[in-house]
Amino acid sequence: MRFFNISGPVDCERNYCLPPLKRFDLEHVEMLIAQQKYFVMYAPKQTGKTTCMLALMHHLNVQGVYRCLYVSLGAAKAAGDNMVHGMQVILRKIADAAENYLSDRFPREIMPELLQSGGHGVALANMLGDWAAYSDKPLVIIFDDMDSMTGNTYNSFLRQLRSRYNERPGHFPPSVILCGVHDIRDYQEEYQGESLTGGAVFNIKDEALRLEDFSREDTIALLQQHAAETGQIFREDASEVIWSATQGQPWLVNALAHEVCCRMREGEGGAKPITRKMVEDARKSLVLRKDTHLQLLITKLQEERVRKVVGPLLEINRPLFSVSRHDMDYVTELGLIRLQPQLEIANPIYRELIRLYF
Repeated sequence: MRFFNISGPVDCERNYCLPPLKRFDLEHVEMLIAQQKYFVMYAPKQTGKTTCMLALMHHLNVQGVYRCLYVSLGAAKAAGDNMVHGMQVILRKIADAAENYLSDRFPREIMPELLQSGGHGVALANMLGDWAAYSDKPLVIIFDDMDSMTGNTYNSFLRQLRSRYNERPGHFPPSVILCGVHDIRDYQEEYQGESLTGGAVFNIKDEALRLEDFSREDTIALLQQHAAETGQIFREDASEVIWSATQGQPWLVNALAHEVCCRMREGEGGAKPITRKMVEDARKSLVLRKDTHLQLLITKLQEERVRKVVGPLLEINRPLFSVSRHDMDYVTELGLIRLQPQLEIANPIYRELIRLYF
C-alpha cells in the first residue's frame, strides 16, 4: 500500500505522487538542453525539486541521446568557506553519483590525480572536462542543493563551471542545471564580495525556471489516489479544506493528509471517511508540533529581511516601507509569500505559524 510522503524524494511506487515529469514544462527543458544551455531550476524547500530532477535524469538516460547525472551538493555545507575541503566533497559526490546512477567509474579513477596535481581551484572543471571528452555521449549534469555551498566554495564552484564553458560540447558538459531554493542571482547578492558582485562570475545562465506548487486539481488528484487504493474517501468539504489551508504547497498537502490518515486515531485503518473536522484537527496538530519543514520556516523568521516583508502582511492595509526588490524576491522564493492574485502570506497554515512565532 502506498502512503503520503513527508520526507525525502517521492518514490511513485511507494508513495502517492503526481507524475514528476508533468510538474514542469518538460518540452521546454529538453529544448534548453538541446540548445546546450546552462539554466536554473528553483523552488522552496520540499516542493519536489529533487523528485523532478531525478525523474528528468532517468528520462534523459532512457532516451539514450545524453548521459545525464544528478548530483546532490548537500554534503558540501559542512565545508563552509573552506574551498579545499568543499572541492574534495563535490568531486567525491560526482564520483559516487556516476557509479550509482551510471555505473561509470571514470570520475572516481581520475579524482586522486586531479586533487593532487591540478589543484583544488581547477579540479572540478578538469574532472568535468576530462569526463566529457571521454564520454561517448554529451553529458548533462544536474547539481542540486546549491544552497548548501557558501563563500569560497560556492565562488570556486561557479568560476570553474564558467572557466571551460566555451569548450562545450566536446570537452565540457554542454548543459548544466543548477537547482536550489533561490535563483542564482540571489546567491550572488547574498554572498557579498568583490568577486561575486554584478553577476559576472556566472553570466552564462540562460534562464531560471520555477517549480510551482500543486494546483487545486493536483491536490484533489493526490487525495483521490489514497481513496482509490484504500477505499477511505476524503469528503468533498475535507478535500477543500486541505486545498484552502495549504494552497497546494506539496509538503503541506502530504503532511496534512498523512496526519489525518495515519496519525490521528479517527483516520487510522481507513474505516472512516475523512471529514472536514478531522482535517481541521490535523491542521492544529501540524502547526503545534512544528515538524522540520515548519521549524525551518520559523528559523527564517529570525532574518531581518524576512521580518521586514512578512511583518506588515500580518496587518491589514499596512504598507511595505523600506522593502527592497531583492528582499521581496528572497521571501517569495522561500515560499513564505505569494504575489498573485495579490501580495499575501502564501497560505493559511504559514500565516498561522507566523502569527504564533513572529
